[in-house]
Amino acid sequence: MCGELGLTFPPPEGIRYQLLHRTVSAIIEAKRFRAKDAVMVVHSFSKNNEWLEDYQVFLSLFGLEAGVNQAVSTSIELDLTLHFAWVHGESSPQSSV
Repeated sequence: MCGELGLTFPPPEGIRYQLLHRTVSAIIEAKRFRAKDAVMVVHSFSKNNEWLEDYQVFLSLFGLEAGVNQAVSTSIELDLTLHFAWVHGESSPQSSV
């Protein structure tokens, strides 16, 4: 995974595996469809954006900074731009049909 992201192995301690895996999955799918962009979105329903700091530490591996509901991008390969976003959503009870 680190190689796919252009990161050294092993990644710094404390980097969440889920963020690495989700990002590499986005890259693999973008390549499969010959897309020029890959997007990794965290959709948080936490009232206080729990784990946002972990996401921000992950972004710092790419020299990026971002807050809630803010997208940032980087080029990791000549033909692929990687976009990141942490999106805050409101949880609501399921409606009955």
